[in-house]
Amino acid sequence: MSCSHSLIRIGLIGVALILASCGGSDGHDEAAVNTDLRRLGVTGNTYTHTFDARNYIESGSKDVIGHYYTIGVWPDYDCVYTFEATLNRVNNIEIYFESFTVVEANHLIYEGGSAGVHIAESSSQYDSADPLLTGSAVSDSNHLTFYRYSGTTPLSDIPMVDRSANLSLEFSDDAKMSDACIKDMHVSLQAVGTSSISTLYGGDGNGMFVLIYGKSDWEQYASDAVQQADIFADTFPGWAGFRSYFSFGSKPTTDYDGTAATLDLAFDAHDYANPNFNWTPDSLERYGQAYDLTVRDIADGSSLSTGWSKLISTNNSTQNVFLVGGEAPAAGMYPDTCNTQYGEDQVCDTWIDLIFIMHGAKDRAFAFRDWDFSHAYFLIKQ
Repeated sequence: MSCSHSLIRIGLIGVALILASCGGSDGHDEAAVNTDLRRLGVTGNTYTHTFDARNYIESGSKDVIGHYYTIGVWPDYDCVYTFEATLNRVNNIEIYFESFTVVEANHLIYEGGSAGVHIAESSSQYDSADPLLTGSAVSDSNHLTFYRYSGTTPLSDIPMVDRSANLSLEFSDDAKMSDACIKDMHVSLQAVGTSSISTLYGGDGNGMFVLIYGKSDWEQYASDAVQQADIFADTFPGWAGFRSYFSFGSKPTTDYDGTAATLDLAFDAHDYANPNFNWTPDSLERYGQAYDLTVRDIADGSSLSTGWSKLISTNNSTQNVFLVGGEAPAAGMYPDTCNTQYGEDQVCDTWIDLIFIMHGAKDRAFAFRDWDFSHAYFLIKQ
């Protein structure tokens, strides 16, 4: 069976979201099954579709690579870690981590100064295998458990909430004491793709975001580093996507149903510098040399606000982290956009709105707010 993208066309604006990475399910060729049914005089699609751990690991084990972001133990220092792991499926809904190795240990530093807000590489001593509390079987401290769907609706059409799992992964006390960024994971996850699943992403609602790729998917793009220019998309909607809410022990929730009206975010990322109109010296120090951005109304493309984007991962990093931020006149200032015509009479506030992690294919991204881990976004570049 060949692998092809299943696209959902989004109403008014023709946005195409890649939601299923391959056709079919459970190893069956759906088209062939339906052809056989018609030959027997059976009309309609009576094939039962299932979604569970088999859509992630067909059999045996799977190597993955992932990133996780967690609030740090020091003020203005958060953890941005990349790991490799081997996962084993033991039944139709349960998987466990056989190993977990940190391969990139960085910190997002919010201080100003000459470097501005940036990602700093940590000591290589943290790039090492981390002992799991248990690593030989499914347990309360080590399980990736999928919610099971079974029905006649094709997998490409099932609601996003039915493409989900929960992850519980705990580490030894020694691992957590030696590295403050090693923290137990108890997160709710959304699946991208159906058969097979390409990505899992989500959070705990309380300070952690997790993103997991298949290692083979990640490796095919590893030699083509993401650059600032890769976020540029000037034609509305440059980037568009939907939001899911996460709480461990529950399915994610989302309003997205495949229509334009239920998308939550759209913005154009421009290939010219933000003019920094009336930014304060502190804002210039933190976010200077950022590029311009326009947040759009998803229904008609009208401008809602202006902002900025900035790649902060270093050239040697594979984390592909951008900041997507906003700007607006400070309280009591002119109720308008930041504009040089107001001169010194206007002061503009700036802020980080999203931590934006781009996939190596440069056509999709996952984003979250570092001050509200209850939800995250899946976005597609148009």
